[in-house]
Amino acid sequence: MKSGNTVEIRAEPGDSPSWLAALATYIHAVLALLGVENRELSVLITDDPTMQDLNKRFRAIDEPTDVLSFGDDPPEETGPMGDLVIDLAQVGRQAPLFHVTAEEELRRVTVHGILHLLGHRHQTDDLMAEPMLQLQEELLQTVEERLF
Repeated sequence: MKSGNTVEIRAEPGDSPSWLAALATYIHAVLALLGVENRELSVLITDDPTMQDLNKRFRAIDEPTDVLSFGDDPPEETGPMGDLVIDLAQVGRQAPLFHVTAEEELRRVTVHGILHLLGHRHQTDDLMAEPMLQLQEELLQTVEERLF
């Protein structure tokens, strides 16, 4: 399942949550489904102040967001994929809005960020009209069926 991919996950600030290994397993499954092989992905799980700072510096938006993707544009086909930064507090706030658990929302934003690193783009957040978001939901369903 791992296809030679390397996934590094860390949490800053604070202690690493016990579920980081499970998130790495999930990411490996997503990458395998996407046919991604021999790539490196770094994931930072962080808080609102860190995310707000990054969002302001790189997107000129002075508020936290759920996930940011940092990679080559257009994406390279070999070597490092890039970096994901996920704001766990923001994910927790969004989950009830979408009527899902925080764990499901974490998986969703992780897939979303990976798709951006692979060059997928969307113009709106309309699930019915955006192929990237439809692929995101298909991946969530497929990986959940295989892992859970």
